[in-house]
Amino acid sequence: LVFYYGSNSETVYKCMVTGTECSKEALVAGHIYRQQWPKSMLARFNIGLHKPENIIIVQPQLEKAFDKWQWVVLPEGPDDYKIHVLYPQFLNDPMQQYIAGHAGQGMRW
Repeated sequence: LVFYYGSNSETVYKCMVTGTECSKEALVAGHIYRQQWPKSMLARFNIGLHKPENIIIVQPQLEKAFDKWQWVVLPEGPDDYKIHVLYPQFLNDPMQQYIAGHAGQGMRW
């Protein structure tokens, strides 16, 4: 969290997908490029598996949906990503109301 927020002493953090303010205990870190994917591709994309550029800090329910391929993150350029929802029913869950406004839009982090 220090890399993204400049300090580990903040009391409020933001989910990188929804922008919702949360306590640090209400967030989890996930890998954009998945740990089980071929490691040879990491060098091709010039990223490290556990490096900040491959980590997304989100609410646990978003990480679970991400792991189920209900939404994905696609790079559009350096520090520029887009969220794509692959399972539209995912957005019917009231907890996911905020992601709908970000889907298909560029997000910088």
